[in-house]
Amino acid sequence: MKQLVSITNKTVTGGPPSGEAALIASVLLGDRKAVAEFVLQYSDTIYSFLHRRIDDRSVVEDLCQEVFLVAWSKLATFRAQSSLKTWLCAIAKNKAADYYRRHIRELPVDDELGEQAFSTTDLSLINIEQHFDRRLQEEKIRATMLALSKGYRSVLRWRYWDEHSLQEIAAETGRTSKSIERLLARARAEFAAKWKEGPHAKES
Repeated sequence: MKQLVSITNKTVTGGPPSGEAALIASVLLGDRKAVAEFVLQYSDTIYSFLHRRIDDRSVVEDLCQEVFLVAWSKLATFRAQSSLKTWLCAIAKNKAADYYRRHIRELPVDDELGEQAFSTTDLSLINIEQHFDRRLQEEKIRATMLALSKGYRSVLRWRYWDEHSLQEIAAETGRTSKSIERLLARARAEFAAKWKEGPHAKES
């Protein structure tokens, strides 16, 4: 109860907005209407956040549910050092990372592919950094990404959308940085090939 009083007494400065604090307190008290309002208020934000990173809508819907389940289990520990939206997006980012990790680990290692690695000079086909600008050509990017394997999609999203370093991806997947570098190069080259094959190719 002391924790609930603490939450409801938070001010806007240094804590969440008062309406947000009241919503959290009501959810923690088991108010069903508050729970429904909580989901309604943040579900679109979390769905959009995940869908920018994962193309499969059914997967995104499942992950949204997981995000809220984690939120319910940890809401009592929320310290209001950020907004509730930011906190939920951090949970969603972790769920996306789990998805990336799982599919990257399913990809064969270099030796099993006969060392089919691409050098950085092979990537002159396309400036992928330019095309990964989130404000430009988003639908074209999504269509091209859907033509790739889930593993290639994951490594590209993790590197360019979430801006993880090669070392971070390697640590998360249990591979070496060099292995991730070669994997990323293959994914980039495959993206370039699919981009040129796609119906939008003439527009590029």
